[in-house]
Amino acid sequence: EQSKEIEAIVANPDAPTFENTIVALDQSGELLTKVMYAFGGQSSVNTTDEIQELERELYPLLSKHSDDISLNPQLFARVKSVYENQASFHLDKEQKKLLEETYKSFVRGGANLPEDKQAKLRELNEKISMLQLTFGQNTLKETNDFQLVIDNKEDLSGLPEDVIVKAAQTAQENGLDGKCAQKTVTRVTALRIVRSGSLLPATQVPVLRSKTEEGTGSIMAETLLAGATSSLP
Repeated sequence: EQSKEIEAIVANPDAPTFENTIVALDQSGELLTKVMYAFGGQSSVNTTDEIQELERELYPLLSKHSDDISLNPQLFARVKSVYENQASFHLDKEQKKLLEETYKSFVRGGANLPEDKQAKLRELNEKISMLQLTFGQNTLKETNDFQLVIDNKEDLSGLPEDVIVKAAQTAQENGLDGKCAQKTVTRVTALRIVRSGSLLPATQVPVLRSKTEEGTGSIMAETLLAGATSSLP
């Protein structure tokens, strides 16, 4: 859909103006943006093997789509025309800012490069997009596989009781009776425990505080895997 919107801008027989070029370009791709926001959120917090495979298929296509816009010579010619003749459009401060950022994005995206350099840039952009995706997926897998096993009931001091009870049930499902384990979502230097929409500083939980200082803590204690606390020493 955005490709058709770009084609319409380029094919416009009227002379380039702020409205028919810059505004039209800025408002293009609305559906794609909405879809990627939804897909990005899903892949970040509730990903699956199928979603990750779909990411690997989509990222090269998205990279190509982005380059097809920023390296479109006819489109850049219209943007450049508006930029060089902006005084005649009597733009306000916000409009000037949008025009400047749009023009700079094309220049920084390689619009002024010769064709052979643009072709090389396309290759690099696709490789970078896949490297970033692969790094993110590998980091997520490594983080999700990490567990902090706790075998001392006293180390649970400071954790909300409802979190411990719920975690104990989860632990049994994971074969961790008699112990507890913290499974990380991501690692940070300062831990926080989500409880009923509020935040409990991890520094109030002795074992988490010590692990934070060691750099092995996690951001979400709601994913804590705890063994049956009654059987802990």
